[in-house]
Formats: sequence, structure tokens, C-alpha cells
Amino acid sequence: AQAARHPSIGRACTGKSHDRRRVSGLLLPGGDCMELVIFEPDMQEAVFAFLQSCIPKTGRSFEPRGRHAPLTRISDSYGGAGQRFWCLRDMQGHVLGTVGVRRAQKDLCEIKTLFVDGGQRGRGYGRRLLGRALSFAAQSGYRRAALDTRAQDTAAIALYKSVGFYETTPYHDNPYADIFMELIL
Repeated sequence: AQAARHPSIGRACTGKSHDRRRVSGLLLPGGDCMELVIFEPDMQEAVFAFLQSCIPKTGRSFEPRGRHAPLTRISDSYGGAGQRFWCLRDMQGHVLGTVGVRRAQKDLCEIKTLFVDGGQRGRGYGRRLLGRALSFAAQSGYRRAALDTRAQDTAAIALYKSVGFYETTPYHDNPYADIFMELIL
């Protein structure tokens, strides 16, 4: 019942997909047909290439040997109970967005790596990715979800606030973030 407060995923596509990892086909505004899939190891290279391209376009540096090292081994970093990583792909399999849920504390998860391809922003993809992550978090028994971002990411902050996130004190030490947010699930 609590998860119902969060954004819906979307209506099913009529396009064909035989991918067992598929969570759901999405028919998004404008008629775009996408699929939201749970990450599998054979997707690592495509996801890495997407993030390597996408992250610098947001004004951040991509540091695969430093702070982004968990993204070089997503299966390990997001494996285990209560943790998951998803990719939004077009019907040709191109990664257009990502989001992850990682355990931070017993009843607190962290929303991680919510990125949407720059050319695809403003089409509702981020909202649907976030909705999937929050639904999973609630179903996994978390009571709270947290995230961090930068003050200049005004569109992302507006999205987070629109689903109920509010600013809070830092829940971890991240010198790259200046906004910390939390949501009661």
C-alpha cells in the first residue's frame, strides 16, 4: 500500500522481447517503447559505456578506479538481498538510463546511479526509474530511502521532492554532494 504513493512504471509495450531479465515493457509518453531490465553480468560493458558517456555530461568526472569503482562490478556491488540495479533500454538494447538500490543501514537504503541519457531527459524516464527503485525498496522492507546530489542538479531535486523526498543532514561522507535527501517509505 505504501509503494502506491510512488510513480507508476508505465503501460506495457506491445513490442516483442524474449529477454528473461525483463521487468516490464514500458510505453512512455510520446509512444516510446522501452524495457526496464534487472542488470545481468553480460550487460556490464554496455552499462559502463553508458555511464562513461553520461556522467561527464552532468558536470561530474567519471572515476572508475576511484569513487565509481562499484560500477565496474555491478553484480558484486548490487547483489544480495535488498539490493538491485536496473537499466532502461530501448527495444534495440541501448542503455538510456540506470538506477540502483543499495543497503545503507538496516532500515535505510540508498538510491544510487540515477542517470538518464542527456538527449532523453524530460520524457519521464527518470521518474519511472526512481519509481521502480522506490517500489523495490518498500517491498524489500526498507523504511527509508536516502540519496545525495548537488545543488546545481535542480531538475533532479525537483523530481525527488515531487515524490516526497526532503532535505536532511548528511548520512555519509561524500565530498562531491552538497544536498542529502530522505524519503519515508
